[in-house]
Amino acid sequence: MRKIISILIVLQMLGIPIMTQAAKVNEGTPQTKISLSGTELNKEAPKKSQESKADIYDPASYPLVEKGRIATTLYDDFGTFHRLYYSDITEVYADNLEILFYYNSGSAYTKDSILTYELFYEEGHTLKFYGSVYFDTAGYTDAFLYTEIDKNLYMNQPFIYLRVGTSATIEDEYYSSVATFKIKNPFYAGDESLTGNTYALISNESISEYMETTGMFQFDTQTKNSTIDPNLDQSSYIMDADLPFDIPEIIGNPIEKNKFYTAQTYKVGDSRAFWVTDLGTNQDYQIQAQLAYSGSKSNVWVYNNQITNSAAAQLGTEFDTNIYGTVTSHFAQESDVDGNGKVHILVFDIKDGYNGNGGYVSGYFYGRDLYSTYYFPQSNQSEIFYIDTYPSMGAVGASLDVTRSYGTLAHEFQHMVSFNQNVLVEGRGDLPSWINEGLAEAAHQVYRGVGLSGRLDYYNRSNSIQNGHSLLYWGDNNDSLSNYSLSYLFMQYLKIQTNQ
Repeated sequence: MRKIISILIVLQMLGIPIMTQAAKVNEGTPQTKISLSGTELNKEAPKKSQESKADIYDPASYPLVEKGRIATTLYDDFGTFHRLYYSDITEVYADNLEILFYYNSGSAYTKDSILTYELFYEEGHTLKFYGSVYFDTAGYTDAFLYTEIDKNLYMNQPFIYLRVGTSATIEDEYYSSVATFKIKNPFYAGDESLTGNTYALISNESISEYMETTGMFQFDTQTKNSTIDPNLDQSSYIMDADLPFDIPEIIGNPIEKNKFYTAQTYKVGDSRAFWVTDLGTNQDYQIQAQLAYSGSKSNVWVYNNQITNSAAAQLGTEFDTNIYGTVTSHFAQESDVDGNGKVHILVFDIKDGYNGNGGYVSGYFYGRDLYSTYYFPQSNQSEIFYIDTYPSMGAVGASLDVTRSYGTLAHEFQHMVSFNQNVLVEGRGDLPSWINEGLAEAAHQVYRGVGLSGRLDYYNRSNSIQNGHSLLYWGDNNDSLSNYSLSYLFMQYLKIQTNQ
């Protein structure tokens, strides 16, 4: 799945070129160049982190970064960003590798200036700590960073695993901000299938931006040419809302929690107001919801007692136990802009214009919720996605079945981690809808362990698809349901072709 994501990024045409020279703070400031061989590494244990992160010894928690791409963007206690671009890895003499990163910061002096690399290698499906090196970036906003490591240690390693953190001094016990990622080892002498195979996707359809659907989700127009077949299962008509917004120029630092934001804690029974959207009118409005479940990874909020506390606990427990780990291990990590280490799940009847048949919105994620109300007054300033009760969980007047929304939890959570990885971590725009929804459907399938028969059935019965419906232009011919089936099945095609 990670290889599939790498393939698809090629299509975005948003790549960041490898930096060729370092800017200086002022004339006469030398370019930063630090070279440390393996024997000079600090072998002390990895430093602690103030942030809630995945297991640093789990290889699955390290996303792959390609050459020329942003490796990570860190924000320290000053709110200053530290951005690393992965430039190259080369051989130095016979025994050493040299890793080159380009460093860019928002300030030369007002920042936690110590940048530390921790290096890991894989052994028995777990990571072992190799050592760490640090760079003092005080006085620099742009620089090349060079690190030498022992080539022999990594001869049987397809990847080099790095954990990067910022701190005010070398002696600090905790990082102010930290991230993990891995890079391919070009000198790996093992199975070439892990590093040697690359894929290119060629399409005769343009993905020019002016052809993309713009504006807010419009339920009544996006589905008017959908195929309505009484023999289709309700799962064939599941949709979510594509709610575009203008991402601020402060990409990567939505709320600046370290500087301005204090994490809010809640207990079961507490109430708070949330902004939600009427998808039929595109109007935002507020509802008051009550916290019905608080677990290790999620808080489940319920509007107007639409599900019971026990049902909310059932929903939250499934997310904490089975969905969270599945999605983060296969795709990416979520952000934590509100500093509470949890995802909010708001359960209510989403207003989508559903009239008893055809498509309906079973849930949605809205990226603006990760930004401050300074930029978006209707932001909920937290990791949150929204889950529908009717018709997703059953008919009005019937006992609602929350298990019917489990797949939607996986789908919407994938949207959340994808937004974090592409927008906040890598500093790009969000994925095009056809890729975004195809990956979210893939998360649904990975979680369930079986194919999504509803999407396959709709594909086989869709009049639009039979007439050449576009894969790339979301909502083409006012039929988004056909796009869900096409994107889902095309992602599964890529999965089979790449054998991942």
